[in-house]
Amino acid sequence: MIRWCLILQLLWIPFLWNQYQVGQFNDDASYLALSRSLTLGLPYQNLFEIGAPAATRFPPGYPLALFPLQFFFPEQYWMARVLSCLFALTALRVFSKQDNTAPWLLAANPFWALCATMAMSESLFTLLTLIYLQRVQRPASRRQWFWLGMAAALCYYVRAVGLALVPATLLWMRRHPVSHRAAYLLGFLLAAGPHMLLGAGYSSEFTGLEILLNLQTIPVHYGAVLMGLPGYDLSPLFVALFVLSLLGLVRKPELSLQASWTLCYLLVMVCWPYADPRFAIPILPCLLLGLCAVLPRPVLALLLLAQIGLNLRLEPAQTIDLPPLPAGARVASTSMTPGLYLNIPTYAHPPTDLIEREWEWDQGLLDHHIDTILLHESESPLIPAFQAHYRQLAPNLFAYRPKRRAILLHSAARQALQEERYQNARWLFQRALHFDPKKSTLHSGLATTLFHLDQPRPAAQSAQRALELDPDNTEARALTQLLPDANPNPAPEPQ
Repeated sequence: MIRWCLILQLLWIPFLWNQYQVGQFNDDASYLALSRSLTLGLPYQNLFEIGAPAATRFPPGYPLALFPLQFFFPEQYWMARVLSCLFALTALRVFSKQDNTAPWLLAANPFWALCATMAMSESLFTLLTLIYLQRVQRPASRRQWFWLGMAAALCYYVRAVGLALVPATLLWMRRHPVSHRAAYLLGFLLAAGPHMLLGAGYSSEFTGLEILLNLQTIPVHYGAVLMGLPGYDLSPLFVALFVLSLLGLVRKPELSLQASWTLCYLLVMVCWPYADPRFAIPILPCLLLGLCAVLPRPVLALLLLAQIGLNLRLEPAQTIDLPPLPAGARVASTSMTPGLYLNIPTYAHPPTDLIEREWEWDQGLLDHHIDTILLHESESPLIPAFQAHYRQLAPNLFAYRPKRRAILLHSAARQALQEERYQNARWLFQRALHFDPKKSTLHSGLATTLFHLDQPRPAAQSAQRALELDPDNTEARALTQLLPDANPNPAPEPQ
């Protein structure tokens, strides 16, 4: 059976492979950028964003999974998509060990296959949670529960919502000995605790305003994903399928762990700052198990045929009148800011003004001309077609040539200096100077950083070097008022 399930899933791939190019989804470029920062020996920072800030929204699990590809094949971004497909196929194989019918519905689901073609963390996270849920249901000793807590932390490091596995498991373990629950919790806290304490994550983005919206959209979105049709307006059917799935999970005692995980996951998603059908992917196998528990086999067979038939309806290709671009030019969205460093035409939504945004202070950026193509709000649905037309892969915009890399490092150093992370700023300024030793503003920035670190003599030397390269460097001149050793024309000492 599993062989035919895998073949059925693979049949969707040719239809879906060109739906998204790497970088069009933005998060995939961030994952690749984070992985690239690790391979370059940089701090865990998002080279995809302006100033290359320290990464807080994305835990390091998936970038680490991409690390071997980024290390050995740094420019072959399509391999990350192939890796996601392998994760999805493995997840389907693991899932097939639990049920005979639900894997067919999963294999026939084009939205599941579509997410498998993206360089995103859903496939890996779903695979790990399926393995985790199957292992948790086996009898375990106290030591084994400790390692299962570590396993839950591994899921958390791939996607932050993996944190919901802990209350889900503890709820399911309510009749287990206290020592087992304590060992499990200890294993998780030892592994995930440091990151939970130090990583800001999404906490600053929770406002409570999205709860009402999510309560309205989750049943429609997640029910639509059950059919692989998140773009079709069949809301009553979608809500009915979603409710039936939850009822099926509650009715079956052998699915109590899956029900507990689904409940805790949904409680997190109700408060999540974003609403997206792909967030249903991690619990899609559980929802399918619930559906199979409540619907008879003939209805499930009709559902599978309807799922395939409806999804074979192809939408007409969208078109857009694109302005002419110079030969060899690439296109970047406003979020693909590394492209700005390479003098690449950029598109934006009015009234966005690229120059007057948060990177205004970065003189290294303002020295470059930016050609902006404005797409009006009525054309925003055509953005994927716009990107796909030029086959723009956002990670290819990463500026890794020596002096251009220095610009990115300069931005990161200035960001660290502004946030009073002086040790990080010193490291970044020194790293940038390694690639561009004759840039006056790098020397003056390092001087300012050393001044804040109470190292006046090295700060004076850096300020002097900055003034040698550029006598008009205002930052270095200001430091000379505070560092007499750096003043090229010191005032005579009083007699």
